[in-house]
Formats: sequence, C-alpha cells, structure tokens
Amino acid sequence: MFGALQFPAVINSFRSEAPKLARDAADEIYVSKAFTGVWSSESGAVDEASSPEGLDPSVEGEPVKLALRTYDGAAQGEIISEGLRQYHIFSRLEVEGQLRDGRIEGQVWDIVDGHRITLATFVVEKTKRHAADLQFRVTSQRAPYFPKLSYLYRQSAPIGDEEGEINARYFEIMRKVAAR
Repeated sequence: MFGALQFPAVINSFRSEAPKLARDAADEIYVSKAFTGVWSSESGAVDEASSPEGLDPSVEGEPVKLALRTYDGAAQGEIISEGLRQYHIFSRLEVEGQLRDGRIEGQVWDIVDGHRITLATFVVEKTKRHAADLQFRVTSQRAPYFPKLSYLYRQSAPIGDEEGEINARYFEIMRKVAAR
C-alpha cells in the first residue's frame, strides 16, 4: 500500500529528470572527449597531468588557447592567440570544423563587412608526445595569427569572459586610412 502512494511522486520525478538523463546519455555517445575541452600552449595554464616541453614566446602567434566541443563529429569553439591580438581587430574568434579520421579539420572565422570570412584553416590531432596533448597545425592563414605548429595542453579552467581584447592599434590604422 505504501509503495502505491509513492508511485505518483516517482513518475513526476522521472518526468522531470528524463530530459537531463537523455542529454547526459547523448553526451556520452556523441561527445569526443579526446578533443572536447580547453587547451593552451602556455606552460602556466597546464594541468599537473601534462608536462610541456616549453613554450617559445619568440614564435610569432604564441601563445594559443583553444576551447573545443566536439559533438557528433562537428567541432565548435573559440580561439585566442597573441597573433590575433597583434594582427586582427579582436584576439578571440570562433572556430569550427569536422572530426575526420581521428583529427579535426577546421577554420577560424570572423564576420567582416557583414560576410563570414575564413582567417585560417587548421588541423588538430592527438600527439604522440603525451596522452593529453594536442597538436595544432595551421594549414593556411591570412596573416601570422598563429604559429605554424603549436602543442596544446589540457587546461582545467574554461576561457573566461574577460579573455580576449580589442586591438587599439587597429582603430588607429583605420582612422589614418579614413583620413586620406
């Protein structure tokens, strides 16, 4: 008798929890954990599990920070780099790509004059150096936004809302061009 009285509460509980359980189950099936996460080439941002061989800050475009979510073969996220900070209006841009043959082939894009443009194309794949490392290799780019090759290490903290900055020099150049 007591179990029958609890039956409505169990049904209501299941009804409210079912969507979350379905999302969690779908994430287990469709999210690629090998690529999903936040990755950085900066040694100070590295989790204890990884041990970087060292970031060379003299390499143009370093450091690079990449946040990815790979779901059902599609990768989306954001990227920040010193090269973007120097050569583009904003140092934080969108990335997207496809997971194919154990690697992500993607592009970095922005909206310019109302049109989507690709600033760089890249390949991200697991390295043989460490189990937790990714290799970020640029296949083409419009300016030296990124190093040709960067090793990225898993980071526990997400990219913060305050990360990324507007290039003040860009506005100065635009003002000079408009004055001509």
